[in-house]
Amino acid sequence: MLKTLRILVKAFARNLFYSLVSLIRRKDTLILYSASKNDLYRNISSLAEALTQRGIPYTLLSYQELLEHTYASLAVLAKAKVLVIDASSPAAFVRLSSKTCLINCWHACGAYKKIAFDAKRKDCDAKAEDRRIARIHRCIAYFICTSKHTAEVYARAFRLRPKQMKVFGSPRMDALLERGRVLEREGYRPETILYAPTFRTKDGKRCMPKIPDAFALAHALEQSGISARFAIRCHPSLDKSCAAQGWEDWSLLPEAEALERAALLITDYSSIFFDFLAFHRPFLFYVPDLSAYQANERELYFSPADVFPDVTCTDSLSLAQTIVRLYGKRLTYPDFWEKHMGACDGHSTERVCDCIVSCLRKTWSLFTVYCVPKKRPVSFDFSERSNTCGVCLWSMLCFLPLEVEAVWKPRQYPSSFSRYGVSPYCVLLWTSFSPAHG
Repeated sequence: MLKTLRILVKAFARNLFYSLVSLIRRKDTLILYSASKNDLYRNISSLAEALTQRGIPYTLLSYQELLEHTYASLAVLAKAKVLVIDASSPAAFVRLSSKTCLINCWHACGAYKKIAFDAKRKDCDAKAEDRRIARIHRCIAYFICTSKHTAEVYARAFRLRPKQMKVFGSPRMDALLERGRVLEREGYRPETILYAPTFRTKDGKRCMPKIPDAFALAHALEQSGISARFAIRCHPSLDKSCAAQGWEDWSLLPEAEALERAALLITDYSSIFFDFLAFHRPFLFYVPDLSAYQANERELYFSPADVFPDVTCTDSLSLAQTIVRLYGKRLTYPDFWEKHMGACDGHSTERVCDCIVSCLRKTWSLFTVYCVPKKRPVSFDFSERSNTCGVCLWSMLCFLPLEVEAVWKPRQYPSSFSRYGVSPYCVLLWTSFSPAHG
């Protein structure tokens, strides 16, 4: 009970602080918010590089900074006109201002593991889960997707309207696609087999799954005349160390470099294989716990056994045989690519940046108030900052009822209203209870 009370008090304090700072701070900043300090998913860094080239200023913020310096970070967020995220959202900590445009540039390509309202925890109350997920993923204005199919899937999962889904592709894929083309022209042939699984949950903590025997795999390959090295890469959310005999630890290696140096990818339920498609090299799914994973961890939008039956393995013997069969081959999956990655054409970053610039120029407010006391017109633009207190004070000082003209932006409401004599208290009430965008 005491722990719950502490959590509620902290949440109230955060929201109160953010709301007060939002009232006095101008919304004119672009913030790029990464779920990890070093931007492990690389979408944010790709956007940062492109925005720098365009000469567009931005502020970088990370999840770790929000945890370690909460109130300083909230003060920065209070200035955000556009906020771009890649995974976890500050909206899970505070209810963001309706004047902040939140763009979710989702870190996972394609649609493999179920997410948001499609991934409710089975051992929890349904209504409580709805409230938890709604809080975590609230305030989204736009959601960046990699194809029309994934846009439909994520629109249902996040309960967003179709017009909020932007089929732009993943920014990090631009560099991977270009690098894949360069390596193919150069005839680069790597020799390392990379194992990159997702995490499992045990006793409430994330951990690695059972790792295949590298020596047994090496013996099977040697019998077929194949000499290969073996490397393992932990999921980004795990501790950056993975001691396994026979496996080189590539957990600290940037994901793009790890994929570039891999001749073949072994994965399970991780979306990393979507990125690996850019290199046209073989990949396979090692899923000995497929049924248990879907029952106890996360369900999938598609089963690898159904979509990729020839490269799905459930035991060490079939794993070794499949590696021998695929090693060194060039493989493409055009139909699968079009369905899940169709918007990734090398220009995704450009499209997302165009969307950001457009949002920076938009007016995200509900209306502009014009005061005409004593024939001295004063304009208060609610798109830039909250001037409710200023409007009320001006009217009170003049001892006159306030004449208001409201011009609505950007919603599809009547373009203007006739002038009314409205008391400052009505204006304050009207503004305070105006609906949030999105």
